[in-house]
Amino acid sequence: MAARLNVQDLFALLGKSVEAARRALGAAFVLVPLEPWVSGEITANTGVLTLTGRAQMVQTRAGRQVPVLTAACFPLAGEGPLLAGRTGRTHLLVDQPTVSRLHAELRGCEGGYSVADRGSYNGTMVNNRVLEQGEVVKLADGDVVVFGEAQLLFASLDQLSELIKRPR
Repeated sequence: MAARLNVQDLFALLGKSVEAARRALGAAFVLVPLEPWVSGEITANTGVLTLTGRAQMVQTRAGRQVPVLTAACFPLAGEGPLLAGRTGRTHLLVDQPTVSRLHAELRGCEGGYSVADRGSYNGTMVNNRVLEQGEVVKLADGDVVVFGEAQLLFASLDQLSELIKRPR
């Protein structure tokens, strides 16, 4: 099973090298928790990642959002299936009341991952598009995956590294 780091520690490792982060996580892809439904102005910056008074903001496919720096990220390793949900029997434990016990399934595919809703009560979205039960969607860097109200940024470690190394 892949190791878990908080987002701030992951960003610190990525600032040093992608290989260091990959070794620490045991994975090349990650789901990074985002604060729910963040909106607001970004300080003057031409890069994607900006340091604000509260946290770092990242440009996702669904808009600019704030990673929860103190939350644990979810490393994605292996072909799967990786089950996401609110119970300890899942690989990705998302402890949030709007997440079903068995909410979604992620699988390795063609150098990335796909996600499918497993009949969750509050639904699964990718970039503001609601998935039908059982519908499989291939994820791309910067996609926002939402389980219930829990928002997660899907990204490769290479992509995250690029985001945090851009000049502020």
